[in-house]
Amino acid sequence: MFTAEERKNYIGGSDISVVMGMSRWKTPLDLWLEKTGEVEQEDLSKKEAVHFGIKLEALVAEEFAERNNKKVQRQPKMYVHKDYPYMVAHIDRLVINEDSLLECKTTNAYSEEWNDDGIPQEYFLQVQWYMGLTGRKLAYIACIKGGNEYIQREVQFDKEIFDILVKRAKQFWECVTKLEPPAITAND
Repeated sequence: MFTAEERKNYIGGSDISVVMGMSRWKTPLDLWLEKTGEVEQEDLSKKEAVHFGIKLEALVAEEFAERNNKKVQRQPKMYVHKDYPYMVAHIDRLVINEDSLLECKTTNAYSEEWNDDGIPQEYFLQVQWYMGLTGRKLAYIACIKGGNEYIQREVQFDKEIFDILVKRAKQFWECVTKLEPPAITAND
């Protein structure tokens, strides 16, 4: 896991939905304040959900591999956009012998975003970001819901969406480097 100080220097997969104004947890202004050092980024390591999410990542990956008869490999490498060094991806796993990656998630039993083949929008944007930066064409999202339900989704790479993400990330990073806050939203 990367420190808050390191995370200030780039836009990663968990940031991209915030940049797009589509996060349930933060607004673009919240993220800008963190990236510019105006506020300290919250230490998520002490949150139980984050703690167990990290611990259970290996279990989710193992379950995915077993259910799909695939091999996965942990990927500690940081992928960086060829033109914009502040656009990065830290993926959970690569799927061996495929042009795909795996993102591992956990959620509580009451999460409704996964119902009816749904994918939380934050995770959809996250894997689009990851596929664009890694050059992969397919992402699997595997999730353990409530500790006893396995959910799996597939997401195809969409270059048009990725290009929009890159454009908005460039605009956001320009706000960071110029110390000019992004537009205020109703949630600010």
